[in-house]
Amino acid sequence: MTTLALSNLFRTQLHVLKIQTDPIWPQQKIEEVMSLARIYGLTVYDACNLELAVRVQARVVRFNSRLLQAVTAAGVVCNVVS
Repeated sequence: MTTLALSNLFRTQLHVLKIQTDPIWPQQKIEEVMSLARIYGLTVYDACNLELAVRVQARVVRFNSRLLQAVTAAGVVCNVVS
């Protein structure tokens, strides 16, 4: 498949997803994110994902063991990806 064909396929698939933007500005959650990062030993990126998952009660698809430990401790449902 060509790059153009793959790009078009990706765009088509994106339209099917129910993607929503987060109405909360990052500045409003930075202290909580930094606290989660410190408590669970996460990167800020992973802590942002954890904060969002807890706040909107979303599932997390995890990619590393620290995030898995943090979401489990926070009571978030996690789908494990190997």
